[in-house]
Amino acid sequence: MDTIHISLIIPVYGATRYIAPCIAGLQAQTMEEIEVIFVDDCDPDASLDIARQMVADYQGPKQFRFLKTPVNGGPGAARNLGLSEARGEYVAFVDCDDTLEPEYCTRLYEAARTHQADIACCDAYIGEFGNPAGRVLSGPTFEAGALTVPVRKKILRSFVTYLWTYLFRREFLLRNEIRFPHEHSSEDSCFVTCAWLTAERAVHIEESLYHYIIRSTSVSKRRDRSRAKSRIASMRAMRDYARAHGLQRTYGCEIRLLMLKKGWLNALRDRLRNL
Repeated sequence: MDTIHISLIIPVYGATRYIAPCIAGLQAQTMEEIEVIFVDDCDPDASLDIARQMVADYQGPKQFRFLKTPVNGGPGAARNLGLSEARGEYVAFVDCDDTLEPEYCTRLYEAARTHQADIACCDAYIGEFGNPAGRVLSGPTFEAGALTVPVRKKILRSFVTYLWTYLFRREFLLRNEIRFPHEHSSEDSCFVTCAWLTAERAVHIEESLYHYIIRSTSVSKRRDRSRAKSRIASMRAMRDYARAHGLQRTYGCEIRLLMLKKGWLNALRDRLRNL
């Protein structure tokens, strides 16, 4: 397949019980011109064995690739490796314990191409494993097309990260040097914020195309004293990115607000949970 519309990048770590439904959702995508990049983040269980077996049994045009990090560096480092090897016009980041609607790739890609967008995003369902249809997680509301300063400021003040609901133009990410910080928490908030700070055009479609599955062993649910420091470090990386790209003057208030909300206040919440 010469043309790859979307590269789906999936860090894999400790998901033996959950990865099969995720892969089934990938194989069921209505778009054929996609590649799926599994990044083995030094997986401690049989997740990759399951993935390799399911891929071996797959008959179709979609491409499946496997990469491996040299050490367990967390989801940010794994995603960066996948991004460096991706070949698609657009990229999306999927968690290995979640599932996708069959139209996930098709609908996001169509919206992105129609509006010549650097970012396309959708809504998602959140639910328990085995019963994924739950309440809706809504993306930011704005008029599709060029991002003006007032619209960008509104999005920065109110968006919730939901990384897996985003499709990013790969060339846009590379040109603007947008990468994940090597932290184990809030690395996705840093990445998405940097994208919103620099994207020229965007679109949001009000369709729930992703199923975010809650499980107690996920990194976001785990109690860990290091999470507070990691959150603050990730948001400092976002602040440093804004400064390096001359964005602090225009969006200084929004950046300070994000530092407070997604950095310090979330870090305080983590510390209180661990008392």
